[in-house]
Amino acid sequence: MTYREFVRTFEIISRNHSQLQSFSRGTMDEVDINKKNLGDFPFLYLSPQPASVDIQTITYSFEIIIADQTQIANVEDSSKDTLGLTPRVDAHSYTLNIMRDVVANFRQNIQNGSWVDAGVELELPMSITPFEARFSNILVGWSAVFNVTCQNTNNLCDVPQIFNDGE
Repeated sequence: MTYREFVRTFEIISRNHSQLQSFSRGTMDEVDINKKNLGDFPFLYLSPQPASVDIQTITYSFEIIIADQTQIANVEDSSKDTLGLTPRVDAHSYTLNIMRDVVANFRQNIQNGSWVDAGVELELPMSITPFEARFSNILVGWSAVFNVTCQNTNNLCDVPQIFNDGE
């Protein structure tokens, strides 16, 4: 399996999920929250992490972030419901449910024929970490690192190179 195939899979999962409004990928310092419209939330963000190559396997790592925006804190405090819960609690609740959906969808994808043949395995259990970040509004959600191991044939015969005698 290739990096491109994994990115494409997360993009498709995001597009097919009825609550996710957008998909982006890159490093976290490339996220420009101020350029996102309210209609882009909640979103799935894929950030590549270091890969690990072994003799027979390659392990890809992807940080997946599911995030939504809520109002700034002083406005939010006045909008508590009858149980005293704020919109941030709601946002954490449904973004965690979306993350669980993404995990289930990804697991379903790797249980399909071509992925099984490629020996793709998702490392479970995985930790899912809540976060809040202050921008013009508060960004709320969860992040998880997906570690995915695949077969990796380290075969010099497959390397696209030219052998020159004596040079």
